[in-house]
Amino acid sequence: MMVILIKIGILGIVDEYVHLFKGVTPMYSRRVMTARTTQIAAVMVRCGDADAMICGVEGNFISHLHYVRDMIGARPGLTDVAAVTMLILKQGTYFLTDTHVSEDPTAEQLADIPYSVKT
Repeated sequence: MMVILIKIGILGIVDEYVHLFKGVTPMYSRRVMTARTTQIAAVMVRCGDADAMICGVEGNFISHLHYVRDMIGARPGLTDVAAVTMLILKQGTYFLTDTHVSEDPTAEQLADIPYSVKT
């Protein structure tokens, strides 16, 4: 991950993290931005340095969800974010949406899900 940080400039994402979370020191931000890959990717998406991110390979789902909600949030006009799970099988590749975020979604939330996950 350090190669990416050097390429885009660690100071930019450290500054964005400090700006996003008022009261966070630059030293703490630098530590977070060099250790937590989901937060690094989320800030890169927020800043426009990345178009999308993949996370959740390590750690628990709820931690990743909190990072994404806090740093990126839902698309304008939508009520919440949605999760996408990719299954690569012999029969083909399948994408399942909102398998983890909304426990009992409303009709409006269900209608928003395809727009939440499109790139």
